[in-house]
Amino acid sequence: MVRIIVDSGATKARWLIKRKRGKSQLIETEGINPYFYTEEEAVNIIKNELELKAPFLKDYEVEEVIFYGAGCSTEQRCLLMDRVLQSVFPRARIIVHHDILGAARGILKDKPGYVVIIGTGSNTCYYNGKEIVARHGGLGYILNDEGSGADIGKHLIAAWLDKEMPADLVPAFEEFIGMTEAEVIFKVYQDKRPARFLAQQTLFVSEHIDHSWCRQLTKSRFKTLVTRHLKPLIEKVGKEDSVHASGSVAYHFQDIWKEVLSEEGLKAGKIVINPLDGLAEFHWGKK
Repeated sequence: MVRIIVDSGATKARWLIKRKRGKSQLIETEGINPYFYTEEEAVNIIKNELELKAPFLKDYEVEEVIFYGAGCSTEQRCLLMDRVLQSVFPRARIIVHHDILGAARGILKDKPGYVVIIGTGSNTCYYNGKEIVARHGGLGYILNDEGSGADIGKHLIAAWLDKEMPADLVPAFEEFIGMTEAEVIFKVYQDKRPARFLAQQTLFVSEHIDHSWCRQLTKSRFKTLVTRHLKPLIEKVGKEDSVHASGSVAYHFQDIWKEVLSEEGLKAGKIVINPLDGLAEFHWGKK
């Protein structure tokens, strides 16, 4: 018998697989956001990835899959993911939730507090210890997602295309991206996963974070996230508390994130790259 918890962002999905006997196993697959895939595409991606990375699952009956996913913000999208997972695991009990609830449960368990996701996309919420009672943002890379990998990547590319990037960074960036301007524009406007492509550019920012321009770019996008989404959320909820964060961008740029929160009069709480360990404890108890 096997139980599985999945934390799926727009770029990566992390699967924690617990067998009745033996240690839990972690694998990574492509992220599945139901806004960007058809039901058939999602089923095929999951089956192909698990065949490659967890072939041992064939030898076990999966009895439960708890899926926390980006894009699972409406009943309709949750039902789509439920059907996808039921197709892959026909005998399993399937539970689907939004990734922001996964982040809150993974970090806070049954304690209340503010939680921000900063990965490929971004989102902010207040969690009362049981459920998400207020959210702000999280409408995707076109409408907002400020401070996210896609947002930072978008501003990085725009600065390059508009000839606003510092001259000493241009050769390094052009070598990093390895595309012409026309090819980049095609990727942004014609590729099926533009947010993922934009977010990939944060690796360049990370590699050059000691350059004042890259640091300031990251800081300015974090500040916009705080002022446009986090502060209005705090005003709405009316409670003072630490701000916890989950996601690869929050984790790898945490010194800048903490600096922005401090400048805005806020206190940083826990920062995790993903909430899986906490979710395992939340659902399965301490080891």
